[in-house]
Amino acid sequence: MIYGIHAEVLDDICIVKSQSASNQYETLDYIPGRIVWGALADLTGIKPGEEPSKEFIEVFYSGSVIFNNLYPSAVTDAYVRTYPTPLSARTMKSKKGFKNDGCLSSENGWGGGVCDWLIDGVPRDVDTEEWIIHPCFYSSNYKTIEPTFTYSIHHERDNKRGTTKEGQLFTRVSISRGNRFVGYLKILDGLPSNARGLIDGLIKRIKAYPDLYIGRKPGRIRLEISEYSDYYNEISMDQPSDRTITFTITCYSDTILTEDGGFFRYLSYIPAEIVEKELSNVIQSVNLENWFSSTIPVHGWHGVYRRPAEIEIGIQKGSAFLFNAQLKDGVSVNDVKKALQAIQLRGIGLRRTEGFGEIRINDPFHKEQAWRTGKFQ
Repeated sequence: MIYGIHAEVLDDICIVKSQSASNQYETLDYIPGRIVWGALADLTGIKPGEEPSKEFIEVFYSGSVIFNNLYPSAVTDAYVRTYPTPLSARTMKSKKGFKNDGCLSSENGWGGGVCDWLIDGVPRDVDTEEWIIHPCFYSSNYKTIEPTFTYSIHHERDNKRGTTKEGQLFTRVSISRGNRFVGYLKILDGLPSNARGLIDGLIKRIKAYPDLYIGRKPGRIRLEISEYSDYYNEISMDQPSDRTITFTITCYSDTILTEDGGFFRYLSYIPAEIVEKELSNVIQSVNLENWFSSTIPVHGWHGVYRRPAEIEIGIQKGSAFLFNAQLKDGVSVNDVKKALQAIQLRGIGLRRTEGFGEIRINDPFHKEQAWRTGKFQ
C-alpha cells in the first residue's frame, strides 16, 4: 500500500542542514522522511525511557513502513512531487538551467538546457569547464523547481536564563509559509494486522488534527495522508541483447551503504556486488559501467537524549549509476522487471524507514536528456 504525504508550510520552518557551532542556521530545501517518521512516532504517545510496544517496533523499526522524503510540489495550488536532478546532469555556465527556466545571463532570457552524461559518458568534443552540475528539483516537464525562503536575523538566546545575549546575533534561512511538499508512505507486504491498526489510528489522528510542529523554532506544517498516489512504480526496459540487459539506478534520496565483511566502512557509490546480491534469482552477473556520485554527511538530532545524533556518511541524492547484467538461463525481461520493481519499492541501504535509500530504476531523465540526442530540454 502506498499513500501520498502532502505538507503545506503554515509557519516558516528551518530544518537545519547540520548541527554546527556557528551562529548561522541554513535550512534544507526539503522535508526529510526522518522528520515525518519522528513526528508520527511522537503522536503514538511513546515517552523517553519507555519500552516500545511490539506494534510500535513493527511500524517504526522493522522496515515494513517507509517514510520517504517530502520534496517541493511542482505546482503551487496542488500536490505534484518533483525529482532531484541527477549528478550526471550538466548545464552551461553562461545559460544555466532548463530551456524553459528564466536565466539572467542568457541573451534570450532562457536557460540553455540540461544534458545527461550517464549513458553516453563525458563527450570528447565538449569543454567540460563550460558545463556544470545543476543541483535542483525538477518537474515532469523539465523545469527547475525551488521552494521560497525567508531570511531573518535574531539575537542569540541564553537557554538557561531564557533571555537574549547582547551583541550576539545569528541568521536563519527558513522555508517560507505557503510552500507545498509531497512524499510517500509505503506499507510493504507482511505488516501484521495489529501493527496496521497503529498506522490506521495515526492516519485518523492526522485527519482530525493535521497541524504538526517541526524543525528549529519550531515551524508548523499541515499534513495530509492521501490514499491516492502517483508513485513511479512502472519500469521501462529495453529488450536484452545476447542475454545482456542494461539499466540505471538513480538515488532519489541520500543512501547509506556499508561494505560487507564486518568493517562497516561507508561506501561512496553502489558497487555491482550489492546489485548482484539483490538480483541473484534472475541475474548471473552484474558490471558497473559508469557512474556519477558524491558523498554527504548525514546529520540529525536524537530527541530522547536531546543531543546531535552520530554523523553518518551517505551517497548523495542524485547520484546515478549505469549497470549491465547477464541474465540467467530461462529468465525473461518481465522476471527482471519484477525483481527491479521490488528493489525500487523497498529501496536499498540503511535507515530506509526514515527516507534514506529511495531509488528509481531506469529514470527516463537519462535517456530523454542524453547528450547524443541533442534534444536536452
